[in-house]
Amino acid sequence: MEIIDIPYLPTEKQIMAHKDPHLYLGYGGSAGSGKSHWLVMDGYLRCIKYPGIRCFMGRKVSKAFRETTLVTFTRVIPGRAYSINEQKKEITIYTGGKFNSVIQYGGITDREDLNAWGSAEYGWIGFDQAEELTMHDFEVVLPRLRYLMPDGSPILLQARFVANPADCAFKNLFIKDPTENYHFVPALPSDNPYLDPGYIPRLREIYRYRPELVKAMIEGNWDIMEGSNIIIKSGWVEGSIHRALPGIWPNKVGVSCDVSRFGDDETVIYGLVGSSKVRQDIFSGQDTFAVAARCWKMCKEIRGNWIIVDVIGVGAGVVDSLRQMVPKDIKIVEFNSSERADDPVRFYNRRAEAWWEVGQMFSQGLVAFPGDPVLEKQLSSVEYSFSNGRILIEAKDDIKAKLGQSPDRADALTMGLSYLAKAPDQNEGEEEKARIRKRERFLAEKKRDYALQTGEIDSGYYDSKQEV
Repeated sequence: MEIIDIPYLPTEKQIMAHKDPHLYLGYGGSAGSGKSHWLVMDGYLRCIKYPGIRCFMGRKVSKAFRETTLVTFTRVIPGRAYSINEQKKEITIYTGGKFNSVIQYGGITDREDLNAWGSAEYGWIGFDQAEELTMHDFEVVLPRLRYLMPDGSPILLQARFVANPADCAFKNLFIKDPTENYHFVPALPSDNPYLDPGYIPRLREIYRYRPELVKAMIEGNWDIMEGSNIIIKSGWVEGSIHRALPGIWPNKVGVSCDVSRFGDDETVIYGLVGSSKVRQDIFSGQDTFAVAARCWKMCKEIRGNWIIVDVIGVGAGVVDSLRQMVPKDIKIVEFNSSERADDPVRFYNRRAEAWWEVGQMFSQGLVAFPGDPVLEKQLSSVEYSFSNGRILIEAKDDIKAKLGQSPDRADALTMGLSYLAKAPDQNEGEEEKARIRKRERFLAEKKRDYALQTGEIDSGYYDSKQEV
């Protein structure tokens, strides 16, 4: 089978990285530099150069590789140039010679993956999003670089890692304290002539309130991220206390509820009038029906028309109870923090998107609430990181371990504030209700006129007993 000609116009930095002779090479540094594309092509070109070679390409988690880098592979490399055996997790590369090459793929977290690594030998190893790897992961991977070709001849062994080098094992190995076998080739969006010309301006606009992210994602300066990856800064929170906010969604009124999962957690119910927290009900130890009743009570008190509830765990039971007890014109919203974000390119899940959006609101001075030291501490302690270039929020259990308490108040507030943009206006539906009332009056008048005309009732009786 002939070798397939693949159109590939690498940038100068990509060419430099392809030609680098070091045993271990790190490549990347910012968004839009073509890291994954480069890794896929480096692995493919190695397979063509050394027919019969056995390689590995992956990420820390096998599922993440299949959903990201493998998708890039199938987009970049024509299907007639390879075949995939999903059961074996192998890609056979057609070399046009006596031997075809093989790229095994996957991760290093599953037991099955770790067992495979125990006896594996590869001539080329490539890892995408290598900032996910721990030092132990590198110790598992690097000794596997020891492959001999089918005819017994040695080859130039190489391991390639692409990453956004935040504070991680990758950074320690390739940037902070590299030995002679380690080398790092930085790549920026400005090094990529094929990038959409509007890409960098869009990033600057998106992260205009996050100068540390502009430095990291556009300029490749990830040092600035160390210690500054708090999603809602304490100064923003302090500035929101007792702030008056007339005109900021004042007609979007509703309730947000984070239901306690464990005995020492809090169930938090907040009443929101626009982006101001006006009431709260914080307690523990009640069943889902009682929680629903307290949500509905607060909704009536503030004359709201929506209730949003975190449905993970016991919250689903609260939603079920609310649907039975509240009128149909009250909107019940289910918030599942692990669901896909509305913008899945930027955010890992719905929780990350909600926290980020609320962080933007705080940074612009659009939030107001009475002072609450517990809430203030929770809001200003949550960190963000990146997973495959997407923003990821610190896990709730990790926050609890750090603070000594679950961030239930912060989660309840961010959930409610993030919904405001989509929330129905308090006056929404009033015109429809007025139209229905008018229609009902019209029908009642017609019924009365007909009854009078047919003599079914007399006018005195009707006037004294009926109300139109």
